[in-house]
Amino acid sequence: MPRPETSRDQQGESQQAAERQRFIRRSILLAATLRDDEGAVECDLIDLSAGGAKVRVAVPYPLGAQILLTIGDEHGFYSKVAWRDGDFLGLRFIEPPDSVAAAIPDILKQNSDSRERRRQVRSSVLWSAEIYGGLRHSKCEILNISASGAKLHTAGQFPSGTEIAIRSVRFGEFRAEVIWQDKEAGTLGVHFLENDERIAEFIQRSLPSIRKSED
Repeated sequence: MPRPETSRDQQGESQQAAERQRFIRRSILLAATLRDDEGAVECDLIDLSAGGAKVRVAVPYPLGAQILLTIGDEHGFYSKVAWRDGDFLGLRFIEPPDSVAAAIPDILKQNSDSRERRRQVRSSVLWSAEIYGGLRHSKCEILNISASGAKLHTAGQFPSGTEIAIRSVRFGEFRAEVIWQDKEAGTLGVHFLENDERIAEFIQRSLPSIRKSED
């Protein structure tokens, strides 16, 4: 009876696993650019694999259109539009998958750095909302907001450590914890108990023209 070719089988399985790994689609949120013969437009890179990408863009590119997807100053991938759904495009890369796969770790690092910046950036606003905490309920104004927390003005009393819900017709409801209170000024500092990426995306959509500061 011939010996089973175990090592060869294992090698084949390893190669298949490596191939699958190359085409894993990774969720991402980065500013990018699409270029064709008509010019360049900005877009949001939503996910990425060695074989293609999903982007959000206002321009209705036709199916089959050839586009250069540029990410940062270093990475550009020639692509074709494979599908379109509203503002979303599916791109299939013309580039060899190995060249895209080699660039993905650097792009993911850019995404991580960008996510951290979005989390920390604080935007000055003046939004009406309501606070619910235990049996307490009070109207408030949101004075500034970041993906990790906000500063509120309210006449209600919410001591440090109180878990609250901030509700508004603008953004629905965010859960948060009071981390400081200035009773004399009527202000609260809160830390969100939500996924900060979701809040960062909401801030990006809602504040395209508001000046952001690092206060």
